[in-house]
Amino acid sequence: MADRIVFVASSQPDAPPVNMMVLGTVNGVATLVVPASRIGDLAVNTFHIANNAVTVPLGASLSSDWVIPSSSGEYTLLNAGYIDTGGAPLFVLFNCACQTVGDSMFSSDFTIRVKVNGTVVAQAIATAAPSVYLQIPVSVSRYVPSPGGGPLNVVVTVQGSGNGGSFTAFANQRGGTSMLVIGTKK
Repeated sequence: MADRIVFVASSQPDAPPVNMMVLGTVNGVATLVVPASRIGDLAVNTFHIANNAVTVPLGASLSSDWVIPSSSGEYTLLNAGYIDTGGAPLFVLFNCACQTVGDSMFSSDFTIRVKVNGTVVAQAIATAAPSVYLQIPVSVSRYVPSPGGGPLNVVVTVQGSGNGGSFTAFANQRGGTSMLVIGTKK
């Protein structure tokens, strides 16, 4: 009758046997744990960790420059994607290398919004003076403590004020335009 199970790495059959689990502490409670040295690099997929304790981040970037006229008055999609955090908090970071151009007579405002499942969680405004080309970086970040459960639809849009002018979001110039969404641990 056996009173323990020990393991030897298949690549080192002459190595001394080791226990698969050792005594450790989890959330202040003594228990058996599998030490990191027993798990090969990336051998455990994050989908197999309980309750989405680790979330695969969502990344999106523009593949080509987008020019949005101020006169459109509609929100134009810049980046979007889905992430499932299992109800855990969410962190959204959006960076845009952009250029705003004002109308010959009026300044133009461009509103950039970040939405999670249709709710605006952050916004920024880029303003262009009359007849001025302004190259600016726009960065919007937001911690969302209670985003809800299930797949979350994260969307970044831009809207012009209707006074003329245009907004260009660059794909590759000056750092490009990208979105990073990360689910945080509970």
